[in-house]
Amino acid sequence: MPLTEEQRVIRRKGVTGSEIATIVGLNPYRSVQEVWEEKMGLLERDPELENNPNIERGVFLEPALIQWTGKRVGRAAVPNQKTYVSKHHDLIIATPDGFLLDDHPYSEQAFGTLQDYDLATQPRRVIEVKAPSPRTYEDWADPEEVPDGAPPYYLPQVAWEMAATDLQEAVISALIGGQLRVYRLKRNQPFIDALTKRAEAFWGFVVKQEPPPVDFTRQLERDWMRKHLRNQPSDEMKEFLGPDSEQLEQHVQKFIELKAQAEQVEAELDQMKAVLQWSVGDAAGFHTPQYRVTWKKSKASWKTDWKRFFNTIKKAYPDRTPAFEQILTECDYSFDGSRRLLVTQRKDV
Repeated sequence: MPLTEEQRVIRRKGVTGSEIATIVGLNPYRSVQEVWEEKMGLLERDPELENNPNIERGVFLEPALIQWTGKRVGRAAVPNQKTYVSKHHDLIIATPDGFLLDDHPYSEQAFGTLQDYDLATQPRRVIEVKAPSPRTYEDWADPEEVPDGAPPYYLPQVAWEMAATDLQEAVISALIGGQLRVYRLKRNQPFIDALTKRAEAFWGFVVKQEPPPVDFTRQLERDWMRKHLRNQPSDEMKEFLGPDSEQLEQHVQKFIELKAQAEQVEAELDQMKAVLQWSVGDAAGFHTPQYRVTWKKSKASWKTDWKRFFNTIKKAYPDRTPAFEQILTECDYSFDGSRRLLVTQRKDV
């Protein structure tokens, strides 16, 4: 369900269920630094996300999947429109998709009539519904074999929702290849405690207004770092001394060694590529007992040489040259160069 402005204000005061997986490094699509930027008001939600087909699919299917979950489990199911803040820790904030009502058997008529009743007094379970894209289907285990076999990147979210609502059980329902899979999870307090510690550490950076340190083992965070440091602020050189310099020099030496290894691997890769191309020859490819190798032309593509286009037009219509020169001037543009990492031996020491 779309969030109200009041809910957005509440969610900015802590860590939400949709953010906790990112903070602990399990979200394969976002970096913890991006969550920090949102909390600091430095990063607005991309309006293009509203038109993202994966998000759009989930928004439209959510009510139906909640009702379908209720029918599958045999309990009434209602969508949720409330944002919850844990009574035990105000950083734990979540807006579950819905709830299963354990005191009410499933019926189609009950789906729309039980939404306003007092959830606080009723035994219930969290419902989180997903409509994943086909490329992630293999991440979902068979619930008959692994009852809690949802992808690891969703487990922190559901644990966080149980913590925020003070509930003991939850289900994740996923539409996989047209079939509904229902996964059952129980509250794991040690897991929630571990998540809470990571959330507290993250929030410390929000309070200090400093971005969390980059985990250099994660591509997403390396990409964020490069984007963040894209523009060179000054021509000054830093001087590292003492233990910091020793560790940095080890990193520099490792960089030089890996670069040399990469160049050697690149040369060997090019050699093997040539061997395979020679083996293909003028055929489309070849087969071996285990492999299929092809070497084909890609589809033709077109690219307009605008500079040549305008020069051709100027020659064809010499009396219009000043006008064409003006058009060419307006179409010219420049762009900043990127920062290039270069490692060399110092000559001043």
